[in-house]
Amino acid sequence: MAGSTWKISTSRIIGRFHSPHARCHALDVDITFVISLEWDDIILPAYGATVVQPPASGTLCSVFPMEELTGIDGAIPDFTPPAMPSASGGLEPFAYGEVYDRIWCVPHYMRPQNPALDTDIPFTIWNAYPVPPMNTMNTITGSGQTGLTLDLSAPRDFDAMEELEVNLQIGTTAPIEISALYEFNFDYGQGIFIFETVIADWLRVPAETPIIETWDWLSDVLTAWDSTEQRIALRLQPRRRIEYNIILEDDAARQREYERWYNKLASTIAIPFYQYATRITQDSAISATKIYFDPDRTDVRDGELVIIYRLDTEESFLLRLDEVEADGATLASPLTEAIETLDIVAPAFMSRIDNLTGPAMTCVVGQLTIQANIVDVRPTFERPESTAVITEFDSLPVLNKRPDVSREALPEIFDVSPTIIDTKTGLHEQRTSWLHAFVSGLRRFIIPRMRLPIEMDW
Repeated sequence: MAGSTWKISTSRIIGRFHSPHARCHALDVDITFVISLEWDDIILPAYGATVVQPPASGTLCSVFPMEELTGIDGAIPDFTPPAMPSASGGLEPFAYGEVYDRIWCVPHYMRPQNPALDTDIPFTIWNAYPVPPMNTMNTITGSGQTGLTLDLSAPRDFDAMEELEVNLQIGTTAPIEISALYEFNFDYGQGIFIFETVIADWLRVPAETPIIETWDWLSDVLTAWDSTEQRIALRLQPRRRIEYNIILEDDAARQREYERWYNKLASTIAIPFYQYATRITQDSAISATKIYFDPDRTDVRDGELVIIYRLDTEESFLLRLDEVEADGATLASPLTEAIETLDIVAPAFMSRIDNLTGPAMTCVVGQLTIQANIVDVRPTFERPESTAVITEFDSLPVLNKRPDVSREALPEIFDVSPTIIDTKTGLHEQRTSWLHAFVSGLRRFIIPRMRLPIEMDW
């Protein structure tokens, strides 16, 4: 190594080797630094491994303490590479090629839980080639990338040892279950990135009746001194809440739901609204981009999720609609499973299940009560193209539908909001500022959705 120039990258101290056992000037410091060798205008990191244009003789370690070089008369010893833990529990020499001279994707494999659409999901590409000073990424290849986008395009030049943060986004045209492979092809090396996820997990077990759906506009009801009312809805669109039970037929069903709640209770999950279910009217083969049903008998919108449930196998899977049409709906991505006539289709909404939810088992079967708030908010509450009209009398809306009296009697409760003054010793007095009694009572209505779908809009 006579005549070779070396540099200390951290302190920029310049020295010269005259022979493999040259003497150093006195260096009385206690630091650790990395050495690089320079010849032919190429910087090569000396990590105790053989690289391009190696030195003619001698081996230089990557990291060593300066205390080994103290003393004017002390010779530079022969160093060995730093040891790393091995699988057997011992120490093995550090292997240069296991880290450098390759393209890294960090992480190499990613599986996020319930990722949001059109939101950046970052990962890193590291060009771990110290030489040449420029490494060009020529192409990006792979498979399963439908609906996925990167903020990186080819070709792109990477500097030596450059790290680049890349953002991946999931679009609305992506399938529900994603398994994508990315191959970043460089002049030197190739980076592999695997991305797998399920955009939305869903409840596999069908609901038992009754299904209770609640609409809440968060209305303020202001009652004046004379019993007149004023109502103010604080929400433009109501928040929805759903509650129903599912039956766990055996311990295997309990185990499936147990794992789902354990992993998903802190996030969102797609809940099918079987109260709006209808039948598939025509078969759709694998790779088809349309399903067929009567949109008037359900409540689905463009871009929303639907559940497909098969009665014969009791299996279900999730789809995302693109556009609702008169005889069905087009899909955001091609089908990966065939759909048959008389399968059930129902809308599904991303929901957040209440905390402290879990199954209750007997010796054989069990029950799970689902109580969840819907996080998907529709821009309009009424169904598109609805023709329902509310009857009015003197500019006041009139509820002219007959309530259901087959299940229970109709209560009529009178309220005058009295103020009672009672001294406990004499006559008591009752006062009210209301001019007349306020009459209230609960009413239930039956909506023949399948026979008269327009009643659902009303």
